[in-house]
Amino acid sequence: MPNYEKLGCELCGKSSNKTPAPFFTMTNQEVFDFGYNAILKQGRPSYDKETTTCYYRHPNGIDKCVAGHFITDDEYRPEFEGLTCSNNSKYGSYFEDEMIVQRLFEHKNIDLDLIGAMQIAHDEMANYPKAETFEESWRIEMSKVAKEFGLQGPPTP
Repeated sequence: MPNYEKLGCELCGKSSNKTPAPFFTMTNQEVFDFGYNAILKQGRPSYDKETTTCYYRHPNGIDKCVAGHFITDDEYRPEFEGLTCSNNSKYGSYFEDEMIVQRLFEHKNIDLDLIGAMQIAHDEMANYPKAETFEESWRIEMSKVAKEFGLQGPPTP
């Protein structure tokens, strides 16, 4: 279980005078668009084929999962790996150690169900591609998310 005291005041609930992250005012559509485009620009999921593991921050120091793109360098902790960012039992669990990641997204006013669905889409696309290309697999998975949340989906090629 992560040490809540070491993970920073935004995460453990203590007051902070740090400048808020730029994600505080994003709508669900903006969160969706930002995450979708961040993974497209990255060109691949944050995934290790040998271990079939997805990462908020890949050990290569470059790749991030869709949820990882919303976590700043100052906020990130290795303890986040393996934890879900959703509080919805459909996408995640209610384990106490996962609450630390959930609080981070709540602190940014990011819909936990949306970011959780996007995290699942990333992991599904990495583990079970639905098309021959990375880009098409990502578009297919994120189209499902857009439909579920009533958002404008990714453009069709």
